[in-house]
Amino acid sequence: MDAERFQKVEWHEPTADLWLRIRKIVVKDFLILLALLITGELAVRFAIPGTEKYVYSQTVTAGNPIVLNSAGLRERPFPAQRPANENRILCLGNSTTFGTGIAVEDTYCKQLENLLERNAKDDNFFVINGGGEAGSLGKAIQFLNETGLAYEPAAVVLGFSPSMIAKSLIEEEQKQLQPETKRSSRSHGSETVTSLKTKVKLFVLKLHAAAYSSRLYVFLDANFRKQLYRLGVLKGRVTSPKGAVFAYAFEDPNVDLKKVESGYQAFEGRLIELKALLDEKGIPLLVMGIPSRFDLSEQSLDNVRRFDRGKIRIQPVERLAKFCENEQIPFLNLTSELKAVRRQMISKEQAWNDLYVDSDFTHLNTAGSAIAAEELYVAFQKDSRLNIPAKAYTTTGKRFGLNR
Repeated sequence: MDAERFQKVEWHEPTADLWLRIRKIVVKDFLILLALLITGELAVRFAIPGTEKYVYSQTVTAGNPIVLNSAGLRERPFPAQRPANENRILCLGNSTTFGTGIAVEDTYCKQLENLLERNAKDDNFFVINGGGEAGSLGKAIQFLNETGLAYEPAAVVLGFSPSMIAKSLIEEEQKQLQPETKRSSRSHGSETVTSLKTKVKLFVLKLHAAAYSSRLYVFLDANFRKQLYRLGVLKGRVTSPKGAVFAYAFEDPNVDLKKVESGYQAFEGRLIELKALLDEKGIPLLVMGIPSRFDLSEQSLDNVRRFDRGKIRIQPVERLAKFCENEQIPFLNLTSELKAVRRQMISKEQAWNDLYVDSDFTHLNTAGSAIAAEELYVAFQKDSRLNIPAKAYTTTGKRFGLNR
């Protein structure tokens, strides 16, 4: 009897303070983990310089503040009505024009403005940054109709990067599915299908934003991914319907070439619409093609995600250049200039080792944006259709010591 009682009491009945002890252990481990994270965060912030370049949020881009004016532009406040002695150039585009990853003064818009101001005779110049993160050509046209044309630009520059092709397709598909989307969002009880998906998406985005406010997390994440790509554990996805790689139509069973073509057709249709709108107002249009980093060289730094360049079926910038030639739209192709400078960097003729934002193959850094600004300046001088008054510019490339 004693043996049975001992087994029942000591082994089969729950201990009274078991859950209390478990809670204490969990709280203790949590506090230790929190202390380690705080220590790591402080160590990264103060012991490793330059970690701010990994931080992106709604208020900063690579550590640079994002300040928008009342019109929602990454631009200083300015009057809508153009002063009599001011020449305005309006730059449209997506995040490459907006300046993701760099300070506002380093965007090609502001660097172009500095070149024009520095070399002009009696004219004042204001280059308006009308680029938007995740922007599309459709949104750019809407912005022009609602606001942009009121600024009275002397010329409009469209900064094209390959990711705009995917954006055009998505925009076109959403437009076609709009009636069906409205039907699917009808109420089912107290929740709708659309609102539930939206709530989940917003929660994930908030979680992602919270993580990316930690320098420790973004530093480890960026560098860990780099090593995984370098070792071949990770490889860039060519099947994604979003981003720049979509426009290259990589040879892959899961890449739908018809969809890619639809994306180009949607973009080209919008471009014709943009040209017609500007022609009606007598405003010249210049399209500038910005290639992806992996277009520049075979170097591993230029192709961190190890895309198989031999499987590229479409070169987006070259294709758009031909389209613009057929439509008689002035086109500036940055590919050859960026390749030339990249060769100088590789051969150690240059101190800089990159033209794009760190861990990125789409967005130009300060040096890359300087080349874009310089080439735009030269294009304005060479092409009489652009009609931008300024005296001859003879110092192209001197800002970065480039021999071009």
